[in-house]
Amino acid sequence: MYQKILLATDGSVPSEAALDAATQLAAEQGAALLILHVVDIYGYYLAGGGVLDLLRAQGQEILGQAAARAESLGVSFSSRLLETGVGGHRVAELIIQEGRSWDADLIVLGTHGRRGVDHLLFGSVAEGVARLAEASVLLARSKASR
Repeated sequence: MYQKILLATDGSVPSEAALDAATQLAAEQGAALLILHVVDIYGYYLAGGGVLDLLRAQGQEILGQAAARAESLGVSFSSRLLETGVGGHRVAELIIQEGRSWDADLIVLGTHGRRGVDHLLFGSVAEGVARLAEASVLLARSKASR
């Protein structure tokens, strides 16, 4: 059913659930997997290069851990690290653009399930992707975030 699955991961507990779902689906269906991490530098730009280098290094580590999981299941994958940029696209927009340019059949990402004030203050990348993506979207929630 799916030939190209894009997994957006941020290393959080809900992202681990998304990683499990995406790699399992890719393995079962023989789908290619694109593992994506977006470094959201917008709020950290003024902090300087050291902070940004740390965020990039953490992003590479997150991608490496996800790649190891995909590899252990024999899933064909590639990975990509993107950055939001100052005054540029938001995380959800970059995920959607990457899905569109790669022609993903499915986008998988975790959701924290925030509500109320937390949702108002932090927004939701998952909600943005689910509302605007042209591909199907699978939102995974860990048992800890229910």
